[in-house]
Amino acid sequence: MPSLLTTDIAANYRIASPGTKFGTRELIHALITIDTVNLSDVNTVDGNFARAIQAIQTIGEVYAVGAPNFGEGVSTFTVILASDSLADNNFNENPGNGTAESTNLDAVLTTLFNQPVTVNYTVMFGLAYD
Repeated sequence: MPSLLTTDIAANYRIASPGTKFGTRELIHALITIDTVNLSDVNTVDGNFARAIQAIQTIGEVYAVGAPNFGEGVSTFTVILASDSLADNNFNENPGNGTAESTNLDAVLTTLFNQPVTVNYTVMFGLAYD
């Protein structure tokens, strides 16, 4: 990425607080929880995990995908998306208290798997997500 230091759009270049917007697009981290569906089939092209990621890609631009975890009848994984690409008229973000809402992201996965889905927007914390 070229240096933005001498441009008018570099107002945030010296920010030293947690976040993802440093002269670039804002990224959001979504922790996705799906009941009863085992998504640990990461090496299967047409498996549940691949289907989940492909469904998410229909409504948002994915930057990164975390490894899924399946335990106690629940799968969880994290995706990082560009917030301005999330095709969701109901996406709201409140940076003051770190909350966000998206009805389309959970709806597309609920429809795909016919199981309850929860989407929580997370913040990177140290070496993990909180």
